[in-house]
Amino acid sequence: MLGKKILKNIKKFDEEYHERASQSLDECESILINEGKTLDYSIDCYLEIVNDMYFEGVQLMKTGEYSSSSFEEVNARVYNNPKIMEYFIHGLLLSQFLLDHHYEILQYFIGVIQQNKSSIKNNL
Repeated sequence: MLGKKILKNIKKFDEEYHERASQSLDECESILINEGKTLDYSIDCYLEIVNDMYFEGVQLMKTGEYSSSSFEEVNARVYNNPKIMEYFIHGLLLSQFLLDHHYEILQYFIGVIQQNKSSIKNNL
């Protein structure tokens, strides 16, 4: 099911998408190699993120609430948990090109940066 959705997403994008995705995958693979990991590791991380999103959606539908109710709780459970952040970051790198709405967000920010590049003094 997920594979079909990814293929559908990929087919609707232009050549620029494919060039960015290819460059991003190359950079991602270099990072992984430096960490002693493979692209399969990132794919597993991406699938973990998708599972997390489905879980939260089911949780919301069942109870009317997400599994966490405050930033402090999310911060403790997710952002301050190195194990979770490890798979989260690697999965997000792939999600930019596998989830159409993530790619659209990426395009938006690229456009904003390009429009304001003369006034940007630091890009971290």
